[in-house]
Amino acid sequence: MKKILLRALLCLLILATLLGSVSCSGKGKTLLSLNEDGIEVTFSANEYQLMLSRYKATLAEVQNVNSDAFWSSWVNSTTTMDEHYRESILNNCKTYLIALYLFEAEGLSLTESELDEVDEIMNEFLLTDGDGSKAKLNSILADYGVNYDILKDVYLMQTKIEKLKTHLYGTDASGIVKAEKDKYMTENYVHYKQLFLPFTKYVYETDVNEDAIYYKPSTDDETVAGNRICYDTVNGTASDKTDKNGDIIYYLEDGKTVAYDVTDGIRKKLVDEDGNYQTADLTDDEKKALKAEKNALFDELKTATDQNFEAAIERVYKQKDLPADQNTDGYYIRRSEYSGTSSYLNDVISALDKMEDGDVDVIESDYGYFIIRKYKFTEKAYDLEANKNSWFANFNDLIVNKFFSELCQPYYDKIVVDEAVYADVPSMKDIKVNYFY
Repeated sequence: MKKILLRALLCLLILATLLGSVSCSGKGKTLLSLNEDGIEVTFSANEYQLMLSRYKATLAEVQNVNSDAFWSSWVNSTTTMDEHYRESILNNCKTYLIALYLFEAEGLSLTESELDEVDEIMNEFLLTDGDGSKAKLNSILADYGVNYDILKDVYLMQTKIEKLKTHLYGTDASGIVKAEKDKYMTENYVHYKQLFLPFTKYVYETDVNEDAIYYKPSTDDETVAGNRICYDTVNGTASDKTDKNGDIIYYLEDGKTVAYDVTDGIRKKLVDEDGNYQTADLTDDEKKALKAEKNALFDELKTATDQNFEAAIERVYKQKDLPADQNTDGYYIRRSEYSGTSSYLNDVISALDKMEDGDVDVIESDYGYFIIRKYKFTEKAYDLEANKNSWFANFNDLIVNKFFSELCQPYYDKIVVDEAVYADVPSMKDIKVNYFY
């Protein structure tokens, strides 16, 4: 098992946290404890430390975790970034603790096969990182506040939690009834289709007059595929000149402008050194024309049927040489806070929440105009092949976590936190970043 796969496994439960250097003898100091119905479970400071180190690695992908200024910045008027993450991860660890209690309360246990899988993971660490020596591996794990035995306990805990969730909600949420899934979908997602009019254009191969060259569509003959020019032999006039393929060149009336067949021909998009299509911003005049086109399309589509709206998307994308929309069942966007390049989706969601099924609206963003149409939710959209690997890729995890969180709620107030141990937790800026354990 490669380290990158192990790292993916660690992300199954996103709750990471860390402590400074603490003793790894035994299980370590108890940070959290829960005693209910004769069942007592605990969560150690060392395990908390490991969780902190994992989450710092997650943050490192989007933040400068080596910056003191980041950790001392304020989330709100009373909480620094360091305090925010320590408290958030502590709450996550409380959920772990409750899950361990529920695992026992449900009378569950790990099978030999499940125990063997954890042993396999630990042996991989021992062989690849410790060269077969627990002492050497422990010297590495000490940076994250744990040793071999404590790390193994954490993996056993994760295995128990996944088994508990499967026990309660079935494999891939199969134990959750359709009515609950439908309710979760309609409460948390919006469904729409869109016609996108971008503020950029593709850069095409041009002739000496800087006009885009139109070629005949590719054929099975690879020697001429995409290289023979598609002339407008009806509206153009044949000249006494031939092109590199020996074909007669047709010109418009000025005798200089090549008469291309823009109906049957195709243009060649230029690509950059990375193989991506080159684009350029529209000119001011082109933006004015696009705005007028947007207004005309909105007038056309605001009373259109679903079928006419979809036909317009296909028509306009073909005219503009834009790729066909592959989202055959439209877009399903989950209601959450979007930022950065996706911030316009907040405007899309806000607009859709005010619309009825079949209504049409226009959203302007930094990228262009989005003419959106609200659609009814497709029956069991979360199970459709067209959707479940894209819009609903994590749908089952989300709904399971929702139900599991609700199940855990009554137990949070019963957890005892050792404040003295928690007070010894070092600043997040001093925690080691843990990518592999």
